Amino acid sequence: MSDQQTTTRRFNPGTFQSDAVVKKQFVVRHDEFGQVMEVLKNNIEAESCRHLLLIGSRGQGKTMLLARTRAELRTKKTLAKRLLPVWFMEESHEIWDLADFWLETMAYLAAAVEDKTRAEELRATHRRLAESDAGAKAVAREARDAVLEAADGRKLVLMVENLDALCDAMAGRGRIRRPGIGWLRETLEKCADRVMVLATATRLPTGVGSRQKFFEILNLPPLKTVECRKLLRSLGQDRKDAKALQILTGGNPRMLGIVASFVHKVSLDQLAEDMVSLIDEHTEYFRSYLENFAQAERRVFVALADLWTQATAKEVAVRARMDNRTVSALLGRLVDRGTVAKDKGDDGKWRYQINMRLVSIYYKLRRTRDSDVFVTSLFRFMAAYYSDVALEMFDAEAKTEFSPDARREIDSIMAGAINEAARTRGAPKDVLADCDEIFKRWAADDSRSGDMQAQLVEAYVLKGFAHSALGDREAGLLAWSDAVETAGASEEPATQEVAEEPATQEKIQEQVAWALIGTGEAHRMAGSHEEALASYGKVVRLVEEARAPRLRLQLGRALLLQGALQRELAAEGTGAKTSFERACRALDVESDVGERLAWYAVVCLAALDSRVDRDYTEQVYKPVVEQLRQESPTSRISGVEEVAESTDRTGWYSKWFRAQSLFALGQDAAALETFRQAYASYDPKDSRFVSDVFKLVDQVAAANSDDLLSNLREVLASDKEKAEQLRPLTFALDAGAARKQVLASVEMIEVAKDIQARIAGTRASRNGSSWLGAVQEAAKSIAVLAVQAREEAERWKNDGALGRKR
Repeated sequence: MSDQQTTTRRFNPGTFQSDAVVKKQFVVRHDEFGQVMEVLKNNIEAESCRHLLLIGSRGQGKTMLLARTRAELRTKKTLAKRLLPVWFMEESHEIWDLADFWLETMAYLAAAVEDKTRAEELRATHRRLAESDAGAKAVAREARDAVLEAADGRKLVLMVENLDALCDAMAGRGRIRRPGIGWLRETLEKCADRVMVLATATRLPTGVGSRQKFFEILNLPPLKTVECRKLLRSLGQDRKDAKALQILTGGNPRMLGIVASFVHKVSLDQLAEDMVSLIDEHTEYFRSYLENFAQAERRVFVALADLWTQATAKEVAVRARMDNRTVSALLGRLVDRGTVAKDKGDDGKWRYQINMRLVSIYYKLRRTRDSDVFVTSLFRFMAAYYSDVALEMFDAEAKTEFSPDARREIDSIMAGAINEAARTRGAPKDVLADCDEIFKRWAADDSRSGDMQAQLVEAYVLKGFAHSALGDREAGLLAWSDAVETAGASEEPATQEVAEEPATQEKIQEQVAWALIGTGEAHRMAGSHEEALASYGKVVRLVEEARAPRLRLQLGRALLLQGALQRELAAEGTGAKTSFERACRALDVESDVGERLAWYAVVCLAALDSRVDRDYTEQVYKPVVEQLRQESPTSRISGVEEVAESTDRTGWYSKWFRAQSLFALGQDAAALETFRQAYASYDPKDSRFVSDVFKLVDQVAAANSDDLLSNLREVLASDKEKAEQLRPLTFALDAGAARKQVLASVEMIEVAKDIQARIAGTRASRNGSSWLGAVQEAAKSIAVLAVQAREEAERWKNDGALGRKR
């Protein structure tokens, strides 16, 4: 079979194609096809045939449905014996009156009958009547009789396309007295038992209304997403972003084919950059579409296209600089034609929009000859939302098996979120509950990663300080001992390898230092001064050679605490001065914490100077030392957060994961603040970032809080440039957008409606599951992104680019 026969036709389906090929290419509109066949089958035994009119805008699949119907009538033997399809050309320019109509029927019937002799007889009769001097009525009557005789007992199915245009043309030529379909009804009265009409139109012809009984009306609506996906598959494209293309094309099969032929080579977000190329390839089609309008209609149409939104007649009139009443009448004509749709808004006003959506984009891009900023951002947003988030992320039927690395990554992220929550809690008992949750789930896992090892050590440290705050010294000491032991307990080679990564090892050392500092303080308060000094000394030996800022902070703390105790044990300050001097040298960290501790060191040194007034010790030195001793992991932000961090993708993932998990734990304020920090490194041009944001939106929606969604929207809108790239989302989260009648493209409104429906569905399905269940809902996505983050960090490290701003 040749390429010509197998290629899907967007403009002339069925032309020079076999019935088998038409059947194969007919992949959507099966419901409508079933309705058409039901009417035709019922007509076989009917005394008076029912007629059917297919209504749909241009490119909606009317011609393809006729081609499929003809293929069925010709290939199914039981139908072929009783029904004979006669398919008129799409544009019947030769038909001026009833005589022309039946002569055209005769010409097409000659091509349809299988009997060559009968076909030649029909052609001969057609030539004779076409050259006859007889009146139109006589020619029409004889041509009709010849057609009925040639049908040889079969009922004729006249497949007439663009009936509305044909009726207008015949009335305009002055050859038909009755406007609309009156002429058709009249000529079929005498053969109602032998002829049926299956017609198409873009609008209802004159005379076809709600009360008429001549035609049954079958409207062809835009394709649904599942139908668009089927059509794309038939074109060799199994696309995840089928919903995006459905919105972009308005579910118009012809437009979907045009876009699919172009995006076969590129993704939707790439299409945003290359939209001008698509427009150039199909300029003639779009231009001819506009040129088919009368001048006044075209002016109104392009004004609506330029607005690129659902607009009132008044808004169109202002843009077109025309009289409001005139514009209203012209919009009514465009609605009748099927090129413009209208819908009544919540405020009771009619709003209009173009059905052929790509025409709006064509018009805007042809005017600028470049990709409009919003067009580009809308395409990119739709590509990310519909290909990655909407179809995959929370697919309840998805069965996902995680690799060990991915599972460990998820576990460490979740444990980190619990530790984050514990550090912000005010009640020590809540801190203990969080820590116990970590131990219950992960302490017994011998295959834990280095990151998980660090989380466990931190949990023991937090537990120790919580017990200390409750006055349980022994429990605190035991927890800190467990922290030190856990830091070196793992024997797994893989874990040891991970633990040797600088960032992970530094975090473990920092937490061990906190455990030893806590131990030292507990001994000091119990009067065990030697044991306290020994613990401070262990911290100094552990991190004195470290260069990492977070570890130098711990070195400075230990030296300050050591010096303070030495100062109290020996009035002359034996050893204390050396400790304070070493603390000053260690605390060159450029952060709020470093500056504060360095000030403590200066104050302590000054208190030992013999030239300083004795009252200085009472007024300044003691409060400073008391404040130093009160600082603990439960009363301050972790040191790692206080040192400047890079703003590359790994920084985004780290904060985004933490924000997501904090939301799941109910720590809304902390989660929003963490997400606000992450948003600083958000890159809206990267579809993965857009996907990340939506996972967070799903989680926030599950909390069923309008205030929380509003607060999230404020964060997203805080950066105008990024908010522009996320406009469908911020529009969807703005509860008052509809009331404000914000001007927005039809495409953006549809995306926003999908987002709102998604949020409503998430809220409805929320069953009060635990924080773990909430996080696990996003486990599939977390696993993928976590591994990606680790791989990218590894690649950047190997390229020597880690930490460099992108």
